[in-house]
Amino acid sequence: MKKLLFYLFAVVFVLVLASAACLTTIDYTPYKELACAKQTFSALANQPIQQLQSSPTTGQAIRVGWAKCNITPSFPVRMAGYGIRKKFEGVHDSLWARAIVLEGQRRQVAIVGLDLMMVHPTVAAAIRTRAKTLLPRLEQIYFTASHTHHGHGGWAAGLVGWATLGGYDQPIFDKIVSQTVEALHQATLHLQPAQIGYTQLSATDFVQHRLDPKNGKTDDWLRLLKIQQANGKTALFASFSAHNNSLTHDLPLLSNDYVGGFLQKIEKKIDFALFAAGMVASHNAACGGDQYTEVQKCGERLADLALLGLQTIQTKKLETLRWGTAPLVVREPQLRITKDLKLRTWLFEALVGKLDAQITGLQLNEITMLGMPCDFSGELFSKIAKQPRTPLLITSFNGSYIGYVSDDQYFFTHHSEIRDMNWAAPESGEYFVEICKKMWEKLGENWE
Repeated sequence: MKKLLFYLFAVVFVLVLASAACLTTIDYTPYKELACAKQTFSALANQPIQQLQSSPTTGQAIRVGWAKCNITPSFPVRMAGYGIRKKFEGVHDSLWARAIVLEGQRRQVAIVGLDLMMVHPTVAAAIRTRAKTLLPRLEQIYFTASHTHHGHGGWAAGLVGWATLGGYDQPIFDKIVSQTVEALHQATLHLQPAQIGYTQLSATDFVQHRLDPKNGKTDDWLRLLKIQQANGKTALFASFSAHNNSLTHDLPLLSNDYVGGFLQKIEKKIDFALFAAGMVASHNAACGGDQYTEVQKCGERLADLALLGLQTIQTKKLETLRWGTAPLVVREPQLRITKDLKLRTWLFEALVGKLDAQITGLQLNEITMLGMPCDFSGELFSKIAKQPRTPLLITSFNGSYIGYVSDDQYFFTHHSEIRDMNWAAPESGEYFVEICKKMWEKLGENWE
């Protein structure tokens, strides 16, 4: 009996020690009192904004070109999303790296969209490094992703990468990087003076709130940026805030989900299209089914709406291009175990990595784009800007990642999106609203 009590005491003692080493209390300090917020706001205030203008001598518009390259693996690899998954067994629709390059005064800025679940920081860093060698005039890349949960992995090292993002495969990683850089290179070979225009269309029937379907606010605007070259060719940059995860998780074919159907139909009518995941936190697509046929038709119906809107967009010469990037510092990671307990920072970073983040801003004439390092929530948009007059697009997955940024009202709910993925909470919603406002103001006149 004494031995049993001794062993029981030893086990309890070890568990207590392990808990003390691995767990600590949630940090509820108001974000405005945190050193990280003061660092971020100082960086935003002091970060210089770069600018290009149309030719001062000829008045020629800033030139724009675009291209895409296939990143579909030539052999089966594990799929990303929904946890540990099997290798895909075939390809329903191909995945691409898409690039738009803008040039003026012998300086270039690019927009890159990858048909992947996200733009992983190591992928973004490798693309920047290799692109700079080939394209020395390229000064910034604005990254985004389609956020398909039915794409391939092979691009994320580490334990979490292995468990949720399809692991790491060097040939796959290298192909994504090389094909993206090739798309950038090809885009520079087709630069033409361009005009741009913008509209946004209500697409209420295509999106739903997944945390509070009855009362939750949704961002239901399909945002469209039209680019038209002097030779008449047309490109579309489209952004929508419905999560690109409509297909049921056990389907074996590689796919870009509803976005695949959207892009295929658009590119039958115009020369090029790039889709950017918008403010997708807390938002699902309302496709009415989870099989390939149903989901593809959903994307095609959304494309029909976009094509109608595209016809109404009036374009004007692209005369001004402004851009900037600023580092964002967030509080220590808050991966919660209970209401008041979280993993210690050392353990979180061993599992996930450090929460290094940045915001990217791009302004084309009066149209502003903000790239976020997270799954950003569309519920927060109304706190940043007024609709529908505001030419502001906020996109997710900008090449750095700090989890979900959701409306703070849901912080104590038990939904896995909030409990497991809001790593910079509490008050990350209000914190990022203020960040967006400051970056928008930094880029130029507020066009509300």
